[in-house]
This record gives sequence, structure tokens and C-alpha cells, in this order.
Amino acid sequence: MPHLNLAALGRVPREWFSATALGIVMLVMLWSGLLAKHYGNRAGDYADFKRDAENLALLSEENVLRSIGEMDKSLLYLRRTIETAPAPRNYHALVNTTDVLSELIVQMAVIDAKGIMRASNVGPQPAPPTDLSDREHYRVHLSADGDFLFVSKPVIGRASGKWSVQMTRRLSNPDGGFGGVVVASFNPDHFAKFYGQIDLGPRVSYAIIGDDGVVRAAGGKGGAPRFQLGQDLGSSSLMTLVRGPNGTVVEQGGASQVGRLLTIRRIAGYPLAVVISVDEPTIYAASIANLKLYIVSGTLLTIMIGFATWLARKSECEVKLKARQLQLTLEHMSQGIMMVTRDLQIPIMNRKCAELLELPDRFIAEPPSFVELTSFQEARGEFANAGLPSHLSPLEVFGPRDATGKFEMYERTRPNGTVLEVRSSIAKRGAGRRVPMHRKLRRAFVDWKAKLPPERIAADAIIVTSLQGGAMRANSIVNWFVAK
Repeated sequence: MPHLNLAALGRVPREWFSATALGIVMLVMLWSGLLAKHYGNRAGDYADFKRDAENLALLSEENVLRSIGEMDKSLLYLRRTIETAPAPRNYHALVNTTDVLSELIVQMAVIDAKGIMRASNVGPQPAPPTDLSDREHYRVHLSADGDFLFVSKPVIGRASGKWSVQMTRRLSNPDGGFGGVVVASFNPDHFAKFYGQIDLGPRVSYAIIGDDGVVRAAGGKGGAPRFQLGQDLGSSSLMTLVRGPNGTVVEQGGASQVGRLLTIRRIAGYPLAVVISVDEPTIYAASIANLKLYIVSGTLLTIMIGFATWLARKSECEVKLKARQLQLTLEHMSQGIMMVTRDLQIPIMNRKCAELLELPDRFIAEPPSFVELTSFQEARGEFANAGLPSHLSPLEVFGPRDATGKFEMYERTRPNGTVLEVRSSIAKRGAGRRVPMHRKLRRAFVDWKAKLPPERIAADAIIVTSLQGGAMRANSIVNWFVAK
């Protein structure tokens, strides 16, 4: 064990795990743990939303593909029926046939090569001719060759008067020339209703956006959606992400906007993408709520740790004060004091003890073990006149032999003729208690404080009395042995 010398007895070591440092470490660990837990919750919220949003985007893609596929089948059937019908063709009867009607389709129509609507299943019948030559879903087939399905921007139909998205295919004449367009209009509210039944949070928006930047369908639950039907996003930075690969990305907000999480999934075979947008506060709502609880709990624990640290620091200061008092008392006693631990170490030896035994100064700064001390004394003939039994060593004679704690006193004559009175006691260690101070030494400290002010300290001012009440002589050594 390390030696405890008198020079170190008057100060409390500033070790890392002192009361104050330990309190600081506990607070750092507490708040670090709470922050780590919070960021772990945020990561979990992000992963959960990302998984749910990507699954929803996949489901939405399947829904769009199924809906477009159903309407395209109706277009293909109507086109084949028209192209194989004998002249003159009855367009009104063909577009009103039950074989092409569907709950998704709000209008079926036929536009001739000049852009005039010749038949429709909506409005007065037969439908009056209507010029649609300016419409995009007609002009795209007029200026392009090949057979493909075109999905237009949302428009208000001139025949139906409702918002609709036109799906068209080219109609060919028997000679292969351009014969017009067959049209199937569907209500984009179909997808809005689908999205409205899904709840990912109060500020989640859904949209089907084309590569041209126009919103084909939009919806959301719990508030106004971010996207609006027919909204043109072609010039926004969002389109760079929409035209990119599938995945989940973070869209940074501006000075007055919060960041958003975007999940994008391209619809296979079409220039369309499903986009799910959510504000970051919505994603992290649960972790933010937990953070508030962590702050309250952490504050209460901080107060408790601070109070416990204050008590420990107060106790530490009291120990420091008592240690200084003990140092002052030991250094000015006319008796020598030595403490020997159960493993025969000497943590305390005052200067008077070293003077009486004529020990070198290094023994005060770094006290030896009791074995080393007796060996040192025996080597220089300290016990030559002590009359020790031949069968016992000095350690066996002068060491801690009385396990009962009985106070022993004896006298011995040093080689220089000095007579020493030596008193020894075993200080028993109580279970879970500090080693008690010997009552003779405690009484000396009480007498010291009661009788003399500090400025009048003198080497002969303290008298340590024995159990019998008699005064100890100046040439006295008190051995204090610590047992188990």
C-alpha cells in the first residue's frame, strides 16, 4: 500500500475521482447518455418512416399501373372496335358501349383527324361537335408517329366540366394515315381518395408528378397538402430529384422553411413518379416528445447529483480540515506517534518519534514498513540492551501481538542510555466503519483545542494521559497498530 506521510496528511489529494470531479463525470455521462438516446430515437424514427414511405410508394406505383392498365385496355378495345367497324361508323354507339365503361373513367370520346370531338359518353346525346384541336392530348399525336399511350396534364374538360387527366392513343385510317384520337378521361380524385386513407402523419403529402413538372394527382391527410392538382413544378429544384433514381432524399428548406424528406419512386414504363413528402418535425415528433421528458428527468437528476456532490465536497473539506488539525497536533506533540497497519506498513510517523528513535529524515518523508524499521534498528544495535529472549525476534517482541486491543506499556533503554516509554494498542476495524482514533490521541486533540490558541503552540504544550490518568513522560512513543 502507498505510504501516507505527514506532509501529505494536511491536504486532500486532487485526484481525478474526487467528489467534485466524480460529480462532473456523472453529469457528463448522464447528459451524454440522454443525447445519445435522443439521437438513437431520431435515427429509429427516420428508419421507420423511410421504410413505411418506400413501401407506400411501391404500393402507389402498383395502384397507378393497375389503374392506367385498366383504362388503356378500354382505349385499345375502343380503338380496335372503331378501326374494324364498317362505314359509316356510329361513334356515339361505340363510346357508350358497356364494354369500355369503368368506375375510373369519367369520359370516353373520339376526336377526328381535324381535332373535332365527334362522340362522347358525357353530356347531351348525341354529343355536339367540339373543337379540341388546341388540346395537348390531340396535338401530341398529330405531330408524332407511332402508337403510344399519352397521359396529359390535368385540365377541366369542355364536355364534362370536371378536372380530368386525358389518356389518349392514335386512331389510324385503313391506309395507315392519321385518323384522329381516342380519349379516356379519368378523375384524379381517385388517387387523392386512395392517399387520404393512408395516415403517415399530420403533414404528409402525396403526389403523382410527370417529368414535365405538372402534378397529375395530389392528396394528403390532416391538413392542406403540399402539392396541388395541376401545379407546375417544372422550374423548381424538386424536379431534379423527381427525375432522378428511386430512393429517399432530404430536401433542404430555405430560410423560412423546414427540411423535408422526399421518397420518390418512378412508375415503370411511364414518365411519371410517385412522390411522398413529409416535414422533418413530423418524422421526429415522437423523439422530440421523448426529448422533453429526458430534459425534465435529466434536470431532476442533475439537481440530485449536484446536491450529493455538494455534500461529498463538504465532507471532503471537513476531512481536509481535520487532517490539517491532526498534522498540526502530531508535529507539536512531545511524544512520538507511529501508526502500523495490519500489513505492517507505517503510514504515520511524526517527527518526535523519529527524533526519539534517531531515525534518518528520509523515514519521515517515506516511512518504511514496520519490518524494515525493526531490521534497520536491529542492524545498528538498537536492541542490544533490551534483553530480548533469544528465541524471539525484535518484530515478534515489539510488533502487534495483542489481538484483544489491550493497551500495553513497557520501557526500554536505548544504546545511548536514553530510557523510552513505549505504549501500544490495537485499533480494531469495525465492519463498514473507519478505523477509530485511539482515545488517548483523541483526548490530546480535544485538550489542544480547548486549552491553547494556535499562535501559542509549543513543543511541550500537549500532555497525552494514559488510561490510568497519569501523564506520559516526554520520552514516550505511542504505537498504534491497526488490526483486521
